[in-house]
Amino acid sequence: MHAIQDHPAADYSHLPLRVLQFGEGNFLRAFADWMIDKANEAGAFAGSIAVVKPRPGSLAAFRAQGNRYTVVARGLREGRAVREARLVTSIAQTVDPYEDFSAFLRLARCDTLELVLSNTTEAGLALSPDDRPDAAPPASFPAKLTRLLFERYRHFQGAADKGLYCLPLELLPENGRKLEACVQSLIRRWALPEAFAAWVRDSCRFCDTLVDRIVSGFPADEAPALWQRLGYADQLLTVCEPYALWAVEDRGDIRRRLPLDAAGLPVRFVPDVAPLRERKTRLLNGAHTLLAAVGLTAGVQTVGGCMGNPAVSAFLERCLREEILPHTPGEPAENRLFQAAMLERFANPCLEHRLASISLNALSKWRARLLPTLEACAAEGALPDGILLAFAVQLHGLLFPPPGMETALSGEPAEAAAFFETWASALRDGAASWPAFAEAAAAQAAFWGTDLRRYPALSPTVAAHLSVLSRQGLPALLQPYLEVSK
Repeated sequence: MHAIQDHPAADYSHLPLRVLQFGEGNFLRAFADWMIDKANEAGAFAGSIAVVKPRPGSLAAFRAQGNRYTVVARGLREGRAVREARLVTSIAQTVDPYEDFSAFLRLARCDTLELVLSNTTEAGLALSPDDRPDAAPPASFPAKLTRLLFERYRHFQGAADKGLYCLPLELLPENGRKLEACVQSLIRRWALPEAFAAWVRDSCRFCDTLVDRIVSGFPADEAPALWQRLGYADQLLTVCEPYALWAVEDRGDIRRRLPLDAAGLPVRFVPDVAPLRERKTRLLNGAHTLLAAVGLTAGVQTVGGCMGNPAVSAFLERCLREEILPHTPGEPAENRLFQAAMLERFANPCLEHRLASISLNALSKWRARLLPTLEACAAEGALPDGILLAFAVQLHGLLFPPPGMETALSGEPAEAAAFFETWASALRDGAASWPAFAEAAAAQAAFWGTDLRRYPALSPTVAAHLSVLSRQGLPALLQPYLEVSK
């Protein structure tokens, strides 16, 4: 087979450098870089990308392949099977600041640079005690960005038109605002000039964003077959779903700087990304959290497997239809369209979206994704039956984890693990009852952000579900949903 660098394709790496990107992982490559490459092909962007590694590691695979790689988008789109392979050539260079800090600073002096993208995980939008202005490089991503901006400010002598637009793609609310606050905090901590702080405030823009695309990454089991089909070996090959959405807060002249929508790409410039984020959190993320514990307890390991399980899929669709969708803010018609597309994505037979990964940080995710719907239902006078059932199944899984749920408390406070271990032992020994456990769990305001005992019917309902689950198993709980769907 040909090496990827020998494979004929349009080369966009020679275009002017317009994007600096912190992060080289699968998501950025299959999302932002893929979109920029398509926009270059359409003549809508005309710019290349410099990739900066935000943490120590190797860029050998990029350099071996001339910074080229392949994205395979496959799945369903409006009921039709889709399979698209694209060789992305828009990355002009990769820089490791730990290996060559001077090369990193040279990027700041690039006259054509306009945009900064990042995806450094949610934990990346935070400062480190080790952030020092004389470090080469500083520890955190915001500190690296601050050094870069300061270098640019000095090089161009504070020119107003040399400010950069920073678009963090980390999955956090108000991610642009959080990044800007980090930068300004470092400016104060490092005692950098007030004129620089003003330049960052007045000439740079930090836009909130929302991104949505499932990227499963390198298909290790399939790679040889895919390479054979492509005609070249690609160690950076990544697989994703056809669906994508990139919502960007419409600040300054971001539309001119990032005209991806002109190429027909799924990019929306909106005054506020919060409503779109809330819709995604309630519907898609809420559905994922419903599925995680219920699916794993049913012996299913993937989202797609859940959609192929009649009882689990019937449970999910009824919860969405009767509980989550009616209480999701936004235009109802748009929400229904989003839900329909979402269920098609869930059924994608080409992606292995594992429930074990969704189950991580179980308490935090339940609080963020499902509690708002529960509260909205309660405000109307009735608790949501399906969400309470899933809550009971999740609690049971935290006590007695089924395969795939052993790490569900990863990232949660240590006291959470101690709570469930203590009660699991007591329940196992017959020293505690399900009503007592349900009441104690509801009282853990540190887990849920509120004392759930303020809903008097919650604990008895959850206890009843736990009793059925422990005596008869999950099928007995899900059978009513299966009967209604017939």
